[in-house]
Amino acid sequence: MILDIGTHVLAMLRETVRYLGGNNEMVLRLVSAKDRLGRDIPQSDLTTAEGEAHLQGQISGIPLDIRLNKYAGPAGGQKGLRLYLRDGRIISHDRRGTEDVLEVIDGKVVQRWSITGTIYAHCLAEQILGAQSLFERCPQEVSQTTLRRLEEVECLLTLQQQLRGPH
Repeated sequence: MILDIGTHVLAMLRETVRYLGGNNEMVLRLVSAKDRLGRDIPQSDLTTAEGEAHLQGQISGIPLDIRLNKYAGPAGGQKGLRLYLRDGRIISHDRRGTEDVLEVIDGKVVQRWSITGTIYAHCLAEQILGAQSLFERCPQEVSQTTLRRLEEVECLLTLQQQLRGPH
């Protein structure tokens, strides 16, 4: 689960921060891992399936807590990302039914945008496979993007092995 969900979450976070002026720095540690019933997974356990994990660290010098939950359920408000900004606003990306919903929450004021399908699939279709793909717009950036994905997988594999042990 750390590798399954974590790779998508890290890719979205890092690319967002990078395009807002951040760098490639990433440091993460595993705070906890639990099974689908919420019980702690002991170190070196190779059989219990992960249900949730709490990762902590920094991306581009920005402190963050990532809480991954594989069994959050289909109801809105349980799957997605929430970015808490210093000024008190919240940027929420959530999966609700067949739509991805993006919200900017500023106290009681909520701006909301919905898109049918997943933002992840749209990004792939438009940025990687589309007519104005990264390959066309900025071919030298393709290798850097690939390196960032490899760094994320390596980081998550390291966390996975810290929990499960070398295997």
